[in-house]
Amino acid sequence: MNKMLIQLFLMPVLLSVGSTAVLHISTSYLPGKLGSNHMFSAVIESITKAGQWASLTMLAVGVIWAVYSSFRLYNWYKGNSETCYDCGGLTTQRNGRYGLYHKCLACGSTRSI
Repeated sequence: MNKMLIQLFLMPVLLSVGSTAVLHISTSYLPGKLGSNHMFSAVIESITKAGQWASLTMLAVGVIWAVYSSFRLYNWYKGNSETCYDCGGLTTQRNGRYGLYHKCLACGSTRSI
């Protein structure tokens, strides 16, 4: 179950943390390092605006991804989604070399469709 939760929520958490890092770098770190040079003032201003939008986009994608993962976990908990035949964990549908198959997020076992 822990492996399944890590696989479901790792990327949304990394996107959310990464968004704060991008925001800090674009609004505090770069203007502090290059702010004294008047030649770079227009470039710094555009980098700051782009960094704010990138941070907001990363945060929005991370939140939407986390909500989707929570929805998938809720459906699995209620028994409304595909489960693993070995451990009963949540499965994902993937396309592999021999066609479509299900892979368990908890134990890693696979089953062809």
